[in-house]
Amino acid sequence: MAVKHWMAVVLAVAVLGAGACATGPAELGAMQIQRASGHVEILRGSDSIDVSDVEGLEPGDVIVTGATGTAHLNLASDAQRVDIAPDSRVRVRSNSVVEGLEGSLLARASHAPTSVLFDGVKAEFSNARFRLDRGFSSSRAASYDGTVELGSPGETRIDLQRLYQVDVAAGDLPEHPVPYRVDE
Repeated sequence: MAVKHWMAVVLAVAVLGAGACATGPAELGAMQIQRASGHVEILRGSDSIDVSDVEGLEPGDVIVTGATGTAHLNLASDAQRVDIAPDSRVRVRSNSVVEGLEGSLLARASHAPTSVLFDGVKAEFSNARFRLDRGFSSSRAASYDGTVELGSPGETRIDLQRLYQVDVAAGDLPEHPVPYRVDE
């Protein structure tokens, strides 16, 4: 049973990682977003910008993907990349910080300090691949590669190691991460 579970985890990570990262362009510039599929728009103040190919980003922009929309964005460089799934909303806080508002994202950093904010929690990493699934009342965060440090005001910081996850509600971090579970 344990072997079957770990085989499922390895397969899921390979499929999700390849699907989320393989289709993006290597030449995407700093603070830019590229639509990969479906409807993607940027909310900037009172303006709505449809993303047809590549668009520049500014701090404060909110990226919204439709039911079939996916997008790739770079923060400060291609060393800090975020892949956004359908039906998601992500706010760009700065050239190294994004905030997951709803839906799913996969963030990766290669030797570049990066943060993902969600549900009162700050996930910090510099050489890792981090997934966030943000629901209505809770969030699930997982590390695919590397170590991600999670912190929330008034809570003890925890390290999320490779292939571990936590469920978070109202910024309440659990005492310990658990092995990554595949939702079949």
